[in-house]
Amino acid sequence: MSPKTGFRWERPPEEVFGELGEYFHLAVQDIALVVAKKFAPEIESWMMQNAPWRDRSGIARKSLYTEVNQVSRSAVELILSHGVDYGVFLELSHAGKWGIIDRALDVWAPILWKAIQDLIRWIGDPGSPMPASFSWSDFKRK
Repeated sequence: MSPKTGFRWERPPEEVFGELGEYFHLAVQDIALVVAKKFAPEIESWMMQNAPWRDRSGIARKSLYTEVNQVSRSAVELILSHGVDYGVFLELSHAGKWGIIDRALDVWAPILWKAIQDLIRWIGDPGSPMPASFSWSDFKRK
């Protein structure tokens, strides 16, 4: 006679896995916030260095900025913007010839997405090393 094996659920599986899904969603949001905060200064610097217009006063270039906001528990925004009124003109006139924000999005969106994916993989594999572009200090609440 073979031994009987089995287990008994203390909580229904849908209840347990429902919470895991919620925790995963929250972890991804935390990762998005960490990535946005990590890369925002680099993106800002990149925009200032790569803005295609010829400076007259340098004010427009110096006024480029990034801002990270946690809009809600499930939404993070990374704002790329100008600090001058005529920034809209620089972005949109001449079919965007002088714009930097669309260019920044084209360059940085894949980098941000890869960083998010790398961190998700790292969290899913506790034995793996932390992605090289991050350190524990990136995860401290500020």
